Amino acid sequence: MVRVVSTWFGDDDAPLLGHVHVPGDTARGAVVLCPPVAKEHIDTYRGLSVAADRLARAGILTLRFDYRGVGDSSGDQHSDTLWQDWVSSGISAVEFMRRWGAETVALVGLRLGAIVAAEVAVKTEAASTPQLVLWDPVLSGRSFLRAQKMLYQVGVGPEITSNGLVHIPGADLSEPAAKTISDLRLRSMATAGVARDVLVAARTEVLNATDTRELAAEFGGDILGVDGHAEFTEPREFVGVAPQRSIEDVVNWIDKRIPDRRFPITPIVVTTARVRRLESDKPAVLETIDRIGPDGLFAIRTSSGDVDQSVSTFVFHATAQEHRIGPSRLWVDLARDVAARGAVSLRFDRRGTGETGFAQPGEVIPVYGAESDHDARIATVAAGSTPNVRHVVGVGICSGAYAAAHAAIESGSAETILVNMAVWRLRAKKITAEQISKAAGPKVFERSRTTFKAMMPARMRDMWVAFRTRGRRQSPLEILRPLQERGVVATLVFGPNDYRRFRANRGIRALGKLARRGPAPLVIASPSGDHTGYDYHLRTLVRDAVLDVARAQGESMDARLASPGAPRADNDFQQVLTQKDANDSLVE
Repeated sequence: MVRVVSTWFGDDDAPLLGHVHVPGDTARGAVVLCPPVAKEHIDTYRGLSVAADRLARAGILTLRFDYRGVGDSSGDQHSDTLWQDWVSSGISAVEFMRRWGAETVALVGLRLGAIVAAEVAVKTEAASTPQLVLWDPVLSGRSFLRAQKMLYQVGVGPEITSNGLVHIPGADLSEPAAKTISDLRLRSMATAGVARDVLVAARTEVLNATDTRELAAEFGGDILGVDGHAEFTEPREFVGVAPQRSIEDVVNWIDKRIPDRRFPITPIVVTTARVRRLESDKPAVLETIDRIGPDGLFAIRTSSGDVDQSVSTFVFHATAQEHRIGPSRLWVDLARDVAARGAVSLRFDRRGTGETGFAQPGEVIPVYGAESDHDARIATVAAGSTPNVRHVVGVGICSGAYAAAHAAIESGSAETILVNMAVWRLRAKKITAEQISKAAGPKVFERSRTTFKAMMPARMRDMWVAFRTRGRRQSPLEILRPLQERGVVATLVFGPNDYRRFRANRGIRALGKLARRGPAPLVIASPSGDHTGYDYHLRTLVRDAVLDVARAQGESMDARLASPGAPRADNDFQQVLTQKDANDSLVE
């Protein structure tokens, strides 16, 4: 029976997070899956898990992993040497599989991961990595980045040029790193000498294109047409659909080329790792892999490694199909930032996302409903059971914000930070990401025949639209009043469109009513921002709001909770309650 083992691996100073799909006590070969990056990494996450499970059922030990600076692995996504870090991560993954007992390891790279896999192949001996699969490969780093930057501008917000970063959906790159990626050419890897069995698995619509044929010829490999990848790697909706037939074709190609010589598996499992060094007089940031609750929700706990006093624990709630890393790795970076300030945190995967439960082709993800509420409550209770914890703070975006609010009401969190809250009913009906996408109506823009097409959802659709189309008016009081009654300090963070909808749902009036009974929530707005938090400005406001709470430890936190209506925003915050808003709130 196939099982999945999650573990840290690689250098002690730069640990990587990996998930090994184990076929049993023995295996007949090994595969390392090199994933895509940025939002494609999130969209294909469960689909790659389906592929790894299929390989393991064929008797092949398979490793999925996050590159350094990506996902849950250590490292800085803003590093100038990010590309070199990704390649070295791939080499570490191959070495790790050999430590598990594999003599040879096949390499499979999806999208930009195909170039990573090809460069890893160039830097390793052909005898140790004899098979290479270039799966829906990115041929040019320049065309990839050009399309991604265009999509950021249209789907997320205006291009930002003042902070020295290159923004694409799901990642922020330093300018030197972006320049390195832009210079990449997959065909140059063939001329560097990759003497292996090679498969170029290209989309059927470009199978006969000159570039595809020349690529296969230069690698001296086979060529295979694969279908369904537009909805896999860059879905227009909230859910990436794993192309089951294409997965089977790729697995079958590998299966035929790996000899049936069994070797005993020697598991190497590390559950705690140092993911960030601090100053010499402070403990390092540690992360521990965990399973929580009766359904075994996958979770990662982060702390400074020296928590000997009362602290806050942050619980980060993901949204839609995203797993625990959050938009553009926001939850990972924040977990480590608050640990450096003495707090602890827990980020987790609810059922149907990330590492919780076996991924299934065509699976339906519950975004709202009893399952999601239950998982949020389990995570909140688990966070509160950490030794020395006195204050639990829930943080979430969109449906993650709803989960955080619901858990706070039922489990008694001390504080919650709700970003772009869209559903204001205490008992939301069960609804899936697919249903939300259908209810959201026409696409903001459709695919074109240019490189601009189909690399992320058209524009991040609002969960609010789906519920409005069901004919029910919402009231923020339905959520905010129970929070106030439970003594939960609430901070509301909005992008501009979400703030307008908050007002349309009589949010300002709700704040006025709450203020008559006690402290009302603090409201913060971003001058720009998309609904699901890929905008850099909006994420900066969320980061500042979380760090503001993290700075209030021990007795200072007690004082904060005793008078939650007191000003507590940094200068970077924009308090959006204008005098007109205040007057509107008094109108019945």
